[in-house]
Amino acid sequence: MNKIDPITLEVLRGSFHSIVEEMRATLIRTAYSPILSLSYDFSCGLLSPKGELIGMSEDFSGHVFAMSIGLPHTLAKFGGKLNPGDVVMMNDPYIGGTHLNDVVFYTPYFAGKKLLLFIAVRAHWQDIGGSTAGSFTGRATSILEEGLRIPPVKVVERGKRNMALWDTIFSNVRLADERQGDALAMLDTTRVAEMRADELVAKYGANIVERGRDEILDSAERVMRKRIASLPKGEYYYEHYMDNDGMSNKPVPIKIKLTIENDSMTFDFTGTGPQSVGPTNGGPPIAPSAVFVIVKSWLDPETSVSGGSFRPLKFVLPKKTMVNAEYPAPVGACWGLFRSIQGATIGLFSQVMPQKAVGDVFGEANHTYITGFDLERNKEFILYEYPMGGYPGTSENDGSTGSKMWDVGGVCIYPAESAEERQPVLMESAEVRRDGEGPGFHRSAFGITRKIKVLTDCQLSVVAEKVVIPPFGTGGGYAGSVNTFSVLREGEEIFPSPDVPGKIKAFPLKTGDVVIVRSSGGGGVGDPLTRDPEDVRRDVIDGYLSAERAAEVYGVILKDGVVKAQPTHKRRESLKQQRRYFKVAPAAVDSYNAAGLRLCPISPSDASSMSVVDGDLVEYVPPVGAPLRAWVVVKKDQKPGKLPLGPQGMRILRVTSRDSIELRVLKPGMKKTG
Repeated sequence: MNKIDPITLEVLRGSFHSIVEEMRATLIRTAYSPILSLSYDFSCGLLSPKGELIGMSEDFSGHVFAMSIGLPHTLAKFGGKLNPGDVVMMNDPYIGGTHLNDVVFYTPYFAGKKLLLFIAVRAHWQDIGGSTAGSFTGRATSILEEGLRIPPVKVVERGKRNMALWDTIFSNVRLADERQGDALAMLDTTRVAEMRADELVAKYGANIVERGRDEILDSAERVMRKRIASLPKGEYYYEHYMDNDGMSNKPVPIKIKLTIENDSMTFDFTGTGPQSVGPTNGGPPIAPSAVFVIVKSWLDPETSVSGGSFRPLKFVLPKKTMVNAEYPAPVGACWGLFRSIQGATIGLFSQVMPQKAVGDVFGEANHTYITGFDLERNKEFILYEYPMGGYPGTSENDGSTGSKMWDVGGVCIYPAESAEERQPVLMESAEVRRDGEGPGFHRSAFGITRKIKVLTDCQLSVVAEKVVIPPFGTGGGYAGSVNTFSVLREGEEIFPSPDVPGKIKAFPLKTGDVVIVRSSGGGGVGDPLTRDPEDVRRDVIDGYLSAERAAEVYGVILKDGVVKAQPTHKRRESLKQQRRYFKVAPAAVDSYNAAGLRLCPISPSDASSMSVVDGDLVEYVPPVGAPLRAWVVVKKDQKPGKLPLGPQGMRILRVTSRDSIELRVLKPGMKKTG
């Protein structure tokens, strides 16, 4: 009686996804703000009564799995006292939200008296209150600066809207009419899903739908456990670094230990940086959601996304660290943390499954807010841009330029016509970022350059990552370019917030200023000196690469658009000889500073020959897998030609005392004053 025939199961699976697709279409067509109707910064899902995902379309996994993690807290608060017609609203990051702008509506769906599903919609509101228009500031020191924090509350009860709550919320946000329009669109979206669920239950009956729901989850769990069971067992480590915490220019470490046992995985974040004063924090959903994207992509890319795939994964998230922050920690930069955790997980999987190499991701959403008062339209305006970069290189192909990451649906560039119609701006250009790739045998995407001219005095706020520390390459691939945010004023390029790059709060813009956003494309895969010269030539002909970069990085010499074979061979051999290799010197312990940053002890003569000084960023480059970043410490007693590595570092890089390893100097992001 518990079985369901495979044909009916697939029909139900398709029906769940179809419902979510119609939810998406409804919200796109009815939302007021362009961030939803044009940029699709929202996600929809169907959840089981326990919160496990059973239906998803081209949504953002960071949104959807946060819904799953937040629902049990919501149920616990109401103690099962949910009724048909209820809608619960929530954005609390400490129990299941992301950043405050992402507001979720949960709607319980009952078949008779049986709670069968939850319908969930999470949408980015362009403002949720707080100290800065758009509610984004890279310099927040408390969540109170970032807007309204909403615990699970019934915004609709038994079909009747709670107008006291409604009016309170929308009296505390900017552009309230637009926000209310988005909220009503979200409610309409849940109603569409209810109608389609009614039709499904009427056709198959609640019991069959329930069995299909449970089998979708159980089958996904079986597939994932089988894939995990095929992996080499043991413990794996990786360490990764974020630019800063928003308040200082000191990098912040992310450390993960992966334990693979039988058919399960445990991800332990012990050693990750403490909860920061600035906004580089996340609540409980951020790390698990980020890890899951990589696990699913690597181990089970063929089947649809389901909460059952999540069951074999366990997490250790130490309290009061940036992966499990508590009040009053701000969380505005949680998506930078999300992407950085993905990068760290890529570093882990490059050890577990080295045959599936992928470079580090390009950063995050590059949140760019231009806000002010529009005198011509006589109202406030909020332009929210998040120019995407593109895919990193992989073991199979080059990265795709000017696109979103693999786990995000929607568009990557805000349409110029809509922006100019709604705000006093001129969208001057959006173009491929020349020489902006992560070089490799398979290069990353090139990223894009976006220029926005402001037609009135206003303000610029930015929350972004990988502005200082570039995304890493793997398998000998090079790091990608960094994201940059600047202002062109009277012919001079100004870099706001030079002391804490990527975190800008209400920088004053003058009429005629041009905001320039340059996005990265991620890291490359494989040695760029082994890239097919014809592929390099094609990138030069297409205008993506300069001839100078083709020669300097790929060793390809062109004349009149043709590859010169002999000069190319000589150039590549010359570049190989310029690489610096050091003998691995096993050390008793790994060397870290008080902030948890890995240190690279180096002799004065080696430092001089490599033109590095204390505090410079370098990376140990293994022939296979992800590199290990460290900061130079020049030591007089360090033997030339040798690099000390502790047990952890040797394990990550998979080297022994018999090996030599390349040490590569990294160029940090721009730090010009303005």
